[in-house]
Amino acid sequence: MSVYVIVDDEDAGISWWPHANQTAGSPGIEADGWVVASPATVSGSGIPSTMSYSFNGSSISLYGTIGGGDGFSSTNVSFSVDFNMISTSVITSSSDTRRHIPFFVSPSMPDSSHTLTVDVLTSASTLTDSNFFVDYLIYEASENSTVSTTEDTSWIFIDDHSPYLGYSDGWTGNVLGFPQQGNFNLTDATFNSSVMGPTSSSSNVSLKFTGIIPLLCNGASTIRAYGMILNSVSTLGTYAIDGVTANMSVPTTFPAYNYELFTANPTTGESHTLEITAADANTFYLDYVLMKSDSAFISSPSLTGNGGNGGGNNHEKTDNSRHLGVGAIVGISIGGLVFLSFLLASFFVLRRRRRSETENTSDDYTTTAAPGFGNQSLPTFVPSESRASSSYDPGYVPLRSQSEKLAAYTHVTSSSNNPDGANLAIGGTSAQAFDGGSVRSAPQQLVVESDSGLRGLVHDRAVEHLPPQYSSE
Repeated sequence: MSVYVIVDDEDAGISWWPHANQTAGSPGIEADGWVVASPATVSGSGIPSTMSYSFNGSSISLYGTIGGGDGFSSTNVSFSVDFNMISTSVITSSSDTRRHIPFFVSPSMPDSSHTLTVDVLTSASTLTDSNFFVDYLIYEASENSTVSTTEDTSWIFIDDHSPYLGYSDGWTGNVLGFPQQGNFNLTDATFNSSVMGPTSSSSNVSLKFTGIIPLLCNGASTIRAYGMILNSVSTLGTYAIDGVTANMSVPTTFPAYNYELFTANPTTGESHTLEITAADANTFYLDYVLMKSDSAFISSPSLTGNGGNGGGNNHEKTDNSRHLGVGAIVGISIGGLVFLSFLLASFFVLRRRRRSETENTSDDYTTTAAPGFGNQSLPTFVPSESRASSSYDPGYVPLRSQSEKLAAYTHVTSSSNNPDGANLAIGGTSAQAFDGGSVRSAPQQLVVESDSGLRGLVHDRAVEHLPPQYSSE
């Protein structure tokens, strides 16, 4: 199955021009070009700027923030893969800042080394700021390819709907009681516009992974889970690795988005099982899981089934096999007689047909083509068997892969607008269509999360703190 890696804008593997040598995370001054860190002030008229990132894989997507309000101007951006332009976009603003916007989703490519290049063709004037802020990349990695571990900026990314996660009964993708204020929606609040929430105190989800091997450094050295908590609660539930249980962290303010539920550090190279159990229904919504690993590999999910080898069952199977063997012998005998009769009948038919062809100049018979197979629609998504139950409520349009999920966004395209209250959709279903009403915003000051800053073209004024940002801190 596909393995995805998420890369923060501060990753050293991303090249920025101009001013690529400024220390990441510092609130320095830029004369022109990309801004590093937040807040920062800059001056100047702005010049075209470029970012690039090389990876081993088969697809890549770029996410970021669109600054909203009168102080931001539209930005013309082009996206190229392996130095071939794929698309251009005019990033336009609305009255509200929008977050987690997929600026670019690449087509599927051969699984090999590729380079994504983003060129800012026109930047902001001296009176306004560019509305284009780069936040993070997600790429589909080649299996077992190297993932940089020198910084906390590249992680294996497991989305809440990933088939690597094994859900028990009692999970839903529907969000209850999302704060309805402004135009803030689930795309702004979560990664990939989706979360999974428990519907009972027995709801649990598991993930199999391989821990780090000492000296060889293969495997996951850190695993973290992030989620959304809407209401004040005293406990969220527990997480366990190989049966060792601990409580998940509870935020101090609510609602909380992109909130770190826990972090754990396995120290052996064995196969491990992470299990998250909810304290009650709707206490939290799982958004994604991160694994710090030096290679793009995740253990295959275990499939639950009705297998088993009890003694009585084996005896019954032996008897059945014996009976089936006798039946098979009888069937073969009868089948042989039928086949022999068919051959004899065919022989006489052919003789009669040849005689008829000799006596007549034409032969009236119709050939019938072999029955064809119509266009069969393939299943779009095959969840693990642990998910396939009547009480599992996905609450989303199933998609075959993460890359298709990203591509299904209504994302910014050439000369497109992002009007006030615009919905970002997945698979044709509005990201705002939860609980039969519009999902609207929570006050921005209630957002609880960490922030690494983001990259953008900014001029003449301080950069806003634009959560949520992707970082380990």
